[in-house]
Amino acid sequence: ALWTVYEVILHTSPFPSLADPFYLAFVPLAAAGLLAFAQAPTGLWSRLQLVLDGLIAVTSALFVSWAVLLGPVARNASGTLLARSLSVAYPAGDLLLFVIVLMVATRAWRTRSFALLAAGIVALVAADSAFGYLNLAGTYNGCVLDAAWVAGFFLLGLAALVPPEPGTPRVRPRGQRLISTLLPCLPIP
Repeated sequence: ALWTVYEVILHTSPFPSLADPFYLAFVPLAAAGLLAFAQAPTGLWSRLQLVLDGLIAVTSALFVSWAVLLGPVARNASGTLLARSLSVAYPAGDLLLFVIVLMVATRAWRTRSFALLAAGIVALVAADSAFGYLNLAGTYNGCVLDAAWVAGFFLLGLAALVPPEPGTPRVRPRGQRLISTLLPCLPIP
C-alpha cells in the first residue's frame, strides 16, 4: 500500500522508503510459513544430513548469486549506509528463501498449500532477481517482469485459502528419499 502511494499518487520511487521494513519483514515471515510444513528430522544421522544438505545448498546458491547479483550489487551500491545495506539485503533475503524452499521441499508434507506457497515464493524470488539484474544493467523498464510479482503474491494468497487436506501424513513416503537427496543439490549446476 505504501509503495502504491509512492508510485501512483506521489509519482516517486524513494530508496530507502517507509515500505522497505515491510518488504524485508516478508523474509522471516515467509521462512516461518515454509518451515511450518517441514517434517522435523529424527535421529542424529537425519539431523546431520539436513545440516550438510543445507550447507551444500546455501554455499552453491551463494556462489551463483554472488557472481550474478550479490557481488555486483555490493560493489555498485551507492548512497547512505542504509541504502547500501538494503541493496544487499533484498537479494540476500531472496537467496535465503530459495534455499529454504529447496530444503523444506525435501522434508515437507505434500499438500496443495505447500505447493502454492513454494511456487509463490519462487516466483517472487525470480522476479526480484530479474529486477535486480536488469536494474543493475540499466535495462529494467517494467513489462512481463511485473506480472511475476503479481503471480507470486496471487499464489501466496491462494495457499492461504486452500483448506487443510484431511489425513495429511506426518511421515515422508518411502519413495521420496531420492528427491530428498537430490533437491538440495539443485543450485550446484
